[in-house]
Amino acid sequence: MGKRRKGYISERQYLTDYFQNTWWRHRMPNFGYSSYGRVLSQLKEDDKVLDVGCGVNPMKYFHHNTYGIDIADRGADEVVAIENFKSEERFDVAICWGSINFGYWDLIQKQVENLVEHMKWDSVIYWRLNPGLADHNNEDCKAINFFNWNTDLQFELANKYSYSITEIMPERNRIYVKWERGDRDET
Repeated sequence: MGKRRKGYISERQYLTDYFQNTWWRHRMPNFGYSSYGRVLSQLKEDDKVLDVGCGVNPMKYFHHNTYGIDIADRGADEVVAIENFKSEERFDVAICWGSINFGYWDLIQKQVENLVEHMKWDSVIYWRLNPGLADHNNEDCKAINFFNWNTDLQFELANKYSYSITEIMPERNRIYVKWERGDRDET
C-alpha cells in the first residue's frame, strides 16, 4: 500500500501536502538537458504544450500555448493529477520534469497511458525521471514512495505507445529521456 504517513488517509493526500508545503523550500538545482530553456529552443511557435507537474507554471511565461497541470500548485492552469486529467485538446509536446515519479507500477502505467492519450500522433515527450531516490534534502520526502525508474522501463513504455527514444542520458542523479513519435518536421 505504501509507506506509513501519520495523519494522512492516502498517498495522494500526502503528496499534495508535501508539494504545497515542503517541496518549494527544497527544490532541486537547475538541470541542463531537462530544462525549460532547452525545450523552448526546440519548440515551434504554434506547438501546444502540456506541462505535467508544472509548479508555478514558468513555461507559460515563455510559450503562450502551454497548459500546466499540477497536483498541488495553484500556479497551474488546472490543479489535477495526470491520471485524472481530461481534455479534448491534443498536445504536440509534453514536459514531465519529475512529475511521473510517485507510486507503484500500476499507477505509473495509468499516468503514462493518460498522458499519451492527450498527445497528437506527431509529438514529443520530455522526461526527467527519478530512479527511486528519496533525496530532496528534507525528512518529509522519506515517506514518499518514489518509483524506481530505469532505462528498460522507458524503452518498454515508449515502444508500447509507438514512440522512439531519441535521447536518453543520466543527468545528475536523474534520468533524462526524450520520446518522439511521427514526423514533426513535416507537420
